[in-house]
Amino acid sequence: MTTEEPEQAARGEIVRRHGGAAAKTGLPANKNLAANKGFPANKDLTANKSLTAANSLANKADNSLASKADNRLANKAENRLADNWLPDNRLAAALGSTHHNPEIIHEIMADLNQFMMVYKFGLAEINTKITILAEELTHRGRGNPIEHVSPRLKTPASLTAKARRLDIPLTFDDLRARIRDIAGIRIVCSFVSDVYTVAEMLTRQPDVNLVTTKDYIAKPKPNGYRSLHLIVEIPVFMSDRVVAVPVEVQLRTVAMDFWASLEHKIYYKHDPEVSDALRNELAAAAEDAARLDQRMERLHREIHGPR
Repeated sequence: MTTEEPEQAARGEIVRRHGGAAAKTGLPANKNLAANKGFPANKDLTANKSLTAANSLANKADNSLASKADNRLANKAENRLADNWLPDNRLAAALGSTHHNPEIIHEIMADLNQFMMVYKFGLAEINTKITILAEELTHRGRGNPIEHVSPRLKTPASLTAKARRLDIPLTFDDLRARIRDIAGIRIVCSFVSDVYTVAEMLTRQPDVNLVTTKDYIAKPKPNGYRSLHLIVEIPVFMSDRVVAVPVEVQLRTVAMDFWASLEHKIYYKHDPEVSDALRNELAAAAEDAARLDQRMERLHREIHGPR
């Protein structure tokens, strides 16, 4: 045996071993790779290359599985949404199947986003007006009658639930025409007189159209609920048109808001189970809150005079 033969045998063993490792990773084994390139066989280098190749394949497999999982979740979410939104009768039949056409789903999603967009803009417009009023009254030294403001946009689930409760077809045209509180804003004021003052300041602006008024302060609901509800229309200037967007404006005092918030928590998911005795007690608590409103406003007027 010549001196070169042990070296060649060692090379063959290295190539054999790592050629096998490459085969396990799915890569083609090439016994003569080192020899063909004229490099001496390097056990560590070959092993590292095999390990790198194996890791690369594993990462690709993981990414592929993750991508498939994400797609499945996205499709489930889109399908659940598509089940509730029927932009027109043409799509209603298509959505009756559990297997939705991706193109139809994307069309529905685009229509939904466009439908909700104008309400979002209308809400931003009315919120800006209220912010301007609050800052102006503060700087005029009269005191800001607005304690805090809470804008809200109905979620698709909430809008769908209301439509079904009122037996309104789930089409954009019907929702637009018959549900007027998709966009809403709650204005909490210090005193009862402030509620009417802020409402008057808002509705006398020339671009705010008062549609309906429900005065639950003058005539509370049977459960004791008090608030002033307005539906106003406000123009939203889009790139190609002007849209009159309806927004529900709720105005109430701090005491009214306190009662309404806690009453909602008490009733939440338990409305049928609430006894008549508890309902009567909640109505009595609303009367207590109304008397507190009167007392606090009287004290404020005695100390500071009328606003």
